[in-house]
Amino acid sequence: MCFSKEWSFFNFAILSLYGGYLQAFSNDVDIWRLVLPLFYLSAKDLFQVFLYIFDNNEYYQYIFSVLSYTHICFQPLFVNMLLSYFSKDALIYNISYWTVVFVVLFIFGLYELTNLDAFDIQNYGKYCKDKWSDFCSDKNSSYIGKYHVAYKFRTKFNYSNLLIIFMIIPGLLTNSWPLSIVWGVFILLLYIIFNNVRDGERGAIWCLLSIIPTLPVVYYRKQLLKFLN
Repeated sequence: MCFSKEWSFFNFAILSLYGGYLQAFSNDVDIWRLVLPLFYLSAKDLFQVFLYIFDNNEYYQYIFSVLSYTHICFQPLFVNMLLSYFSKDALIYNISYWTVVFVVLFIFGLYELTNLDAFDIQNYGKYCKDKWSDFCSDKNSSYIGKYHVAYKFRTKFNYSNLLIIFMIIPGLLTNSWPLSIVWGVFILLLYIIFNNVRDGERGAIWCLLSIIPTLPVVYYRKQLLKFLN
């Protein structure tokens, strides 16, 4: 196994402490566009720590797997929140472009939640049956995979590729487009490198390693602002 609960906790500590530092000491009125994503991304690492700790406890596995799925549903919103820092003045029909994006992605996140049995307010149709996908499991849980902890979700429609599309497309229409491309290339590389594991583990690895493109972008924000604008 390459990764561990200690690695996940380290990521949680770095992201949350750096977010707290920026919130406390930055005078930038738009720093929330970076701080909130840092805090949000740190939360999924904390969830993974608990999935490791409670590997043999079905009750807590259920709780933290449901929290992990909830986190996944709103990842496009917070990724775009980070991207919006570098093109905050973008407009669409004289309306703030990013405000429109945030509203759409929040609604999309709520809709995606209903794909999981725990939030199935629609209460119709059958749940997906695909033995090759951890998103079509018979319960919400987790397991220790080849490299990392892995998710198991009971959903109706498996994993939605719109989650990835909505992380990338909105930024491409603004000055943040180079960062969207970097984000897309990063996701593609993870799929190539970890193509030998199930999708539940690959999703958890993506959550763990998302710190790689995130921290440099936030740290070099001033230089990137000048370059992109």
